[in-house]
Order: sequence, then structure tokens, then C-alpha cells
Amino acid sequence: MPKTPALVLALLEERDDPVDAVVHAFDSAARDLVASGDADGCPAATMALDVVDTNEALRGAAADVVAAWVEGAFLLARTTRDPEPMRSAGRTRAAQLAAAR
Repeated sequence: MPKTPALVLALLEERDDPVDAVVHAFDSAARDLVASGDADGCPAATMALDVVDTNEALRGAAADVVAAWVEGAFLLARTTRDPEPMRSAGRTRAAQLAAAR
């Protein structure tokens, strides 16, 4: 399994309650973002931006990855150097999960 999905699964497994697990995973990502000095980039975002106008197949694949990763929150957190978008995305996903119970 690639590193990122394995990390996410490991974070989710650290909590018994699924809603708490989602918040924990996003909070952990926010802490990691701050700890790295916003230096650890997202390979999917980099590739997507590089190929958006030149390679339709890769653009489509990148779009699928970005949609699955709540990529907007990650990019916003990096560009503003503020982890709050990641935390906010986690709270939003947790609320959606709680409502679906």
C-alpha cells in the first residue's frame, strides 16, 4: 500500500469512534504540515498543475485523487501557512459522518 493511504488508515485506527478518528486524522495532518514548515508537498497536486492543459488522462487521474483527498483544504493550508483549513475539513467530514449514523 502506498505511504499516504497506509498513514491515513493507521491514524483512523488510533480511535475507536469513527467520528473522533476522522477529526484525529485531520488534526494530525495539520500538525505534520506545521512541523514540516509547509515543505512537504502533495505529489498529486504538483502533477495535476503540471499536466492540466497537456495530458487529459493524467489530468483526470489527478482530479480523482484530489477529490478523494480533500485536497482543497490541504492546498489552502499550505498556501496560507495556516493549519486551520485542515482542521476545519476534518470537523466537516466528522459532522457528515455523525449525521449519517
